[in-house]
Amino acid sequence: MTRATMKRASVYFHQQRRDEMFAVAPGANAGGLYFPFARLREVFAEYGVQLSTPDMNAGREVAFELHFNARHRLRDVPSYAYLWEHPLIRPVNGNLRHLARYRRAFTWNEALVDGRHIHELPIPNDLTVRDVPGYAERDLFCVVIAGNRALRQRTPLALHDKRLAAIRWFDRHAPEQFALYGHGWHRPAKAPGIAARLVKPLQDWRARWWPTTEFRTYRGPVASKEDILLRARFTICYENLRGGNGYITEKLFDALIYGCLPVYVGASDIARRVPPACWIDGDLYDDPADLYRALQAIGEDEFRERRARTVEFLRGEQARPYGNEHFCRTMAYLVAEDLGLSA
Repeated sequence: MTRATMKRASVYFHQQRRDEMFAVAPGANAGGLYFPFARLREVFAEYGVQLSTPDMNAGREVAFELHFNARHRLRDVPSYAYLWEHPLIRPVNGNLRHLARYRRAFTWNEALVDGRHIHELPIPNDLTVRDVPGYAERDLFCVVIAGNRALRQRTPLALHDKRLAAIRWFDRHAPEQFALYGHGWHRPAKAPGIAARLVKPLQDWRARWWPTTEFRTYRGPVASKEDILLRARFTICYENLRGGNGYITEKLFDALIYGCLPVYVGASDIARRVPPACWIDGDLYDDPADLYRALQAIGEDEFRERRARTVEFLRGEQARPYGNEHFCRTMAYLVAEDLGLSA
């Protein structure tokens, strides 16, 4: 099938334009902005569909639209959605009445899955096993790579305070063995409540002209997590919230891929999905001092053994649902099946 005879479809992801999301580049998901868009385009092409950003299809008929996160307004064309953000962050992603307007939806969120209209599809990752530095070659003991963001609404599920408590303890008591990376740590995080939202513009203005941070271990933002995770032995990678069954974002897999041992809190069923040898349960340590002592107790032999178990996991069937290929193949097949397209 020639490009001229292929059906067209539009992919909505943030404000992406000019098909830039499909460019193959270095970095996570081959430069795919969290998702393997370049590979997704290739797989859909096997069904005779050319994926493009909406601006590239202006004035043309499209076979369907694919939305990364549900949109409040749907056009009169077949539409599909990948429900990426947690409903606490994007409520429309949990609105079953609204989601019924989609032909099919895909999500990591086990609570929404019915296997007919809403299908389980974990957030994808590049599972390629790399040749990574060992314990002795890593010059950073423990790191946090995260933006300084708190949820806009109050909820006991939020993990920003737990992450912040660990950062503050390491910054005060073990600064020589800790480094903080990410955006926004030179100003207060967005906090829940009307008063906080009113004060936030003033705080942002002040930070723009007089940038300061309470953390002496802050090293600024990073262009690539890879550069840091290849140097660190441990990383504290708490999700933004306790998201329930299946809520595993790229945070955990980024660490596993680059040989860094993650301290993890997030998905309630994480032990069922990823072997406990591959990660450290952050919920076992309410006091960051206890966590620090536990990390210090992990020597080179245990680190090497945990890495071996991680490699075994990444290469095995248990990890396959979290990979790019599974994500692309599953989504393309189910959309094509619904539209009566054949490869």
